[in-house]
Amino acid sequence: MNPCPVCDVYFESDDPLFEIHVNSHFESEENTINSLPESQTLNQNWEIIKSSLSNSSAVLCAPIDYYSNTKDDFWPDSCGYRNLQMLLSSLVSQGWVDKVYSVNELQILLEESWNAGFDITGGMQLNFKVVGTNKWIGSTEVANVLHYLRIRFDLYLTENSTKLYDFHQPTGPNRQHPRLVEMVKNYYGDISEKGVSVTNRTPLYFQHQGHSQSIIGIERNNEKEYLLLYDPNQKQTGSHLVKLPVERLSKHRQYSILSVEDKIQESDIERYKELRSTRIP
Repeated sequence: MNPCPVCDVYFESDDPLFEIHVNSHFESEENTINSLPESQTLNQNWEIIKSSLSNSSAVLCAPIDYYSNTKDDFWPDSCGYRNLQMLLSSLVSQGWVDKVYSVNELQILLEESWNAGFDITGGMQLNFKVVGTNKWIGSTEVANVLHYLRIRFDLYLTENSTKLYDFHQPTGPNRQHPRLVEMVKNYYGDISEKGVSVTNRTPLYFQHQGHSQSIIGIERNNEKEYLLLYDPNQKQTGSHLVKLPVERLSKHRQYSILSVEDKIQESDIERYKELRSTRIP
């Protein structure tokens, strides 16, 4: 395993994206392993993904970095933190945050958010303590950290709050989730025409019982539709892309999705300290 010399992410020894990931931490060419600037290194991985989808219709989020769980991590299933890091890598490229925080730094930010009065109810469930522990975090804790960083999420039907979509039960026959798929389509845009398009959207944080992933796009191929995922538990090299047929969403009864929408103004911050979600249906 190759550890990143800047953060706590590990790569397989033959992973071609190791140098790309390391370079993404630096802004100047003289500090990189090679001379590719950050925007080009991120786009390079996106070109690999686009090539793999060339015979279908697909829409992708803006290029992001991939963060994985490995046996060398502080604990083996830190997926909530890893997906938050992937989301932050998108926000860094758009200038919304300064850096991608390490797992330990994210734990500190979460505790600081509780101390500042954000989502006190959620903090009570974890006894307001996560630093130095292997406590599992989910969508509500991720939303809390982002609110603390002044990042607002989109939420249907509720104004001035975190947009947390709670698909608490199937919305179609045979345990299917057509409303969830519809929400992803509305977020990323039209996939009716053949070809791959890249948007300026951030990835969607995607939670189900016991695990989380990042939805980086959606694909239609021969009348079948797929959610395109980055999964921190995926050990393959290359693009790390996982294609989930939408009918396999029937595996779980409940899902939740977070979508970044805007920055929070300091004058509005108090109204974001109470975390809410929209239940669908």
